[in-house]
Amino acid sequence: MTCKRTRWSPRRRPHPIPPGPRGYPWLGVLPQMRRDSLGFLSAMMRTYGDIVALPFGPVRVYLLCHPEQVAYVLQGHAPNYSKSRFNARVRPLLGQGLATSDGALWRTQRRLVQPAFHRERLVAFAVTITTATQAMLARWAPQATAGTALDMLAEMTRLTGEVMVRALFGTALPEAVGRTMFADFTTVTGYLRTHMLTLTPWSRWLPTPGRRQFQAALTRLDHLVGQHIQARRQQEGDHGDLLALLLAARDPATGMGMPPQQLRDEVMTLLFAGHETTALALTWTWYLLARHPEVAERLRRDIATVLAGRVPTVAELPHLPYLRMVLEEAMRLYPPAWVLARAARADDVIGGYPIPAGTTVFLSPYLTHRHPAVWPEPERFDPDRFAADDVARRPPGAYFPFAAGPRACLGAPLAMLEAQLIVAQVMQVYDVALVAGQQVVPQPRLTLRPQHGVAMVVRGRPAANAPRSISSSL
Repeated sequence: MTCKRTRWSPRRRPHPIPPGPRGYPWLGVLPQMRRDSLGFLSAMMRTYGDIVALPFGPVRVYLLCHPEQVAYVLQGHAPNYSKSRFNARVRPLLGQGLATSDGALWRTQRRLVQPAFHRERLVAFAVTITTATQAMLARWAPQATAGTALDMLAEMTRLTGEVMVRALFGTALPEAVGRTMFADFTTVTGYLRTHMLTLTPWSRWLPTPGRRQFQAALTRLDHLVGQHIQARRQQEGDHGDLLALLLAARDPATGMGMPPQQLRDEVMTLLFAGHETTALALTWTWYLLARHPEVAERLRRDIATVLAGRVPTVAELPHLPYLRMVLEEAMRLYPPAWVLARAARADDVIGGYPIPAGTTVFLSPYLTHRHPAVWPEPERFDPDRFAADDVARRPPGAYFPFAAGPRACLGAPLAMLEAQLIVAQVMQVYDVALVAGQQVVPQPRLTLRPQHGVAMVVRGRPAANAPRSISSSL
């Protein structure tokens, strides 16, 4: 009897795997991720270093923490890294919009959407932002007088939602409709996050109460977006809003506009991402400013010196560099998009370890923004980290709250403009303080949210410091 010799090829030899935990049988590290994603991943970086192999059930995911690895995936070798299967699980909400699409579809949509964020459009949106902010400041006056608490997350969500609705649709939503919309987004994203870390994706289709609530919320959001698209199709002319631009956009290669489903997906993506991430960045900024009164006072002096009681304009923002530094440092510590997932298209090598084709890699701004090789005392809130000289010395990949490379967020300039204009106005009118005794805990869902909101008290400042157009209402 003869034995047939097995011929071993290099592709079949075991390859070195990065260090990492063994996890539970069948489940891997999914229980730890579901229980405390931030704490667990932080411990993995401290324990195993810059590249960690994590068993997600039968699938191995690589966590990349070092800025060089981030820059490699998002910038230097971006064509080899596509959206991963984890991104597909948010498609019930965002469909094939810019945040989730890939390949030729993404490139086409990027070309069509990009004109909506040209500088000229941003300048026009600034009036929408300042007008909505002034209305909010006037609305706060009774609470400031009575000393009653506000949920700053709810307030910032309402404000950025109103701004995004006006920017998209050119009109405001009735107050009750807006409240329902924000609640529906929370319901949908909470449900999707729960089912993102599961080995049984089919379980999200079971007719549970959570599934029914999710489906009802998603149906209402779809109806809201569909109503506005249909109404705009029946109108003529450029209304100066984002929806008008999307409807008028034509692919230069084909001359065709967006198909109806694609238009829905892009509008939903802009509506969600355009208000959620900015609201969170602002909420975390107020939380940090309240905990660091010396930073708040320095910022307030800068704003008073430059604006002298005026409502800020786009032209004045470059004269407020510390304002931008404060926001950038807040997003370093609490990046709204706390983790990104990419999948290798072809075999690769990172950090000396082979990355087989199809492998998912996780990149976490939350972790990399705390990497001790780049950020001294990484847990300390220090806006001076973003002084121009320090930024120039920082390696690529060290800071990426809006991603980086070809897939960097198109809406980043609008988000920063909005955040600067809002903070500059609020700080002229109110002092903001945390309600004592509360525990503010970051909760990693699709975005990084304070788990129970942030209860804060606002107190009116002298009328001489307030923007002239609203001081009379306080």
